[in-house]
Amino acid sequence: MRFLAALHGAGKHSGVLAVVTVAELEPIQEDDGTQGSMSKQLIETTRDAFRVVHTEATDSIEARSKELEELLDEGLTIGLVRLFEGAV
Repeated sequence: MRFLAALHGAGKHSGVLAVVTVAELEPIQEDDGTQGSMSKQLIETTRDAFRVVHTEATDSIEARSKELEELLDEGLTIGLVRLFEGAV
């Protein structure tokens, strides 16, 4: 499983940045080097995003760091659950 947190612009010329997460599940290779029957899957791991306005003060962003940590923890948890569901 690959877990990705991405920071990107949210909307054209909005001045808003957003952090979102996604997990990629990839089948484990067989002993002969071939891949299993499952293909790569992208798993949406968060329904929301951590948003920052470009004019927001650093202190204000740091004060909301717990919100970002929770978003990352939630995304990783969902990705791991989906990984282990497929492994059973």
